[in-house]
Amino acid sequence: MKVDNYTATVDRLDPNDALEWLFTVAPEHEGLSLGKDGSVKRYRYDHAVPVMDGRHVVAVVRWGSNGDGTNIELKGSIAHETFGLLRSRWEHRVSRLDVAVDGSAPGLFDRTFTAIHELHESLPRNRKPAFRQEGDWVFRAPGTSRTAYFGSAGAGMTVVMYEKGLEREIVAGYVEQDPNWVRLEARIQPQTRDGKAALSQIDPADAWGLSGWAPQWLEIFNGMRPDPVKLPRRIADEEKTYQALLMQYGSFLRSHPNRLASLSHDLEQLEAMKRGRPLRAA
Repeated sequence: MKVDNYTATVDRLDPNDALEWLFTVAPEHEGLSLGKDGSVKRYRYDHAVPVMDGRHVVAVVRWGSNGDGTNIELKGSIAHETFGLLRSRWEHRVSRLDVAVDGSAPGLFDRTFTAIHELHESLPRNRKPAFRQEGDWVFRAPGTSRTAYFGSAGAGMTVVMYEKGLEREIVAGYVEQDPNWVRLEARIQPQTRDGKAALSQIDPADAWGLSGWAPQWLEIFNGMRPDPVKLPRRIADEEKTYQALLMQYGSFLRSHPNRLASLSHDLEQLEAMKRGRPLRAA
């Protein structure tokens, strides 16, 4: 499997340090250059500086306004080569992880799509991911390709199947590609901060198991079926407050068990003082 995109946010990281790190660890880094700030999508950031390999964007560093973090997006081969180094360098949250598997055989796209589409149609409505198609599915004219999308970014998982060989010839301008080259790609985009943090610890090959249906798609494509994986749900604000209280004062309470035993009474007394009422004896 190949990591085709790895987008991470590191808190309190100087963007210059992120760019310097990229130029240090990227394969064939001597051919890289910086693009113009803002020439790629900024999302809600003030700045977005692309790292270029010739005419192609292989990474983007974004910062400013969108919290205090620096966002590092790794694309294509540079993502596969360096995401592990990023993981070992900084604690971070992953807002997007693309994991791709490739195959090549005459008729592979048609056979796989037919089987996946039949399975998709058989699923109950409440378990059926969204579905859409792009490209020339009718006339199959030269210079065209097909793409099928299952799921959505808002649901946290999109599985894309496309004719990779034809796509590279048409879009990227690569010639003499394998016309039977097909790619199945899971695009995972957690919707919670806790989920994004957890994704930074999950093996990319296991990330297919984050969806209830995506493992079946993968099994149809290449016979592999990962085990289910669950990201943590969003922690309620009340629970976060309680956890912060334990982190700050837990050791004190453990060392003063008598205080812990009278905690409920002490809180009642404190509330009474706030309301200007006389204190009650324990």
